[in-house]
Amino acid sequence: MRIPVVDTKGEPNFCFTIESLAGQPEAEDKLYPNNLVIDLYLRTQGEEYSIPTDPAMIQIKIHDRRAAVNPFADGFRLEGGSKYTAYASMVKQFIFWFSFGSVTKPQ
Repeated sequence: MRIPVVDTKGEPNFCFTIESLAGQPEAEDKLYPNNLVIDLYLRTQGEEYSIPTDPAMIQIKIHDRRAAVNPFADGFRLEGGSKYTAYASMVKQFIFWFSFGSVTKPQ
């Protein structure tokens, strides 16, 4: 999926998603094994840059598949010509909607 976003300089860019479920609240989650590896070869097309002194780079963000995020706002950058390895882990967060002080002890 290709999503238009704005970078930190206010310039238009695009975000590409892999296995996204953003905007699909009824979609079923797929479970992947812990040892799943996804290899990506990304071509930055540096020859198309208008400022040749700026390094070719990609902004990236690994996040929940149901979330829509802007990697330019809180992601990290990958510079062209380098190899990177990223690891993801699942974290479950429990949010309580009541305060513990209001819970009454059953009788």
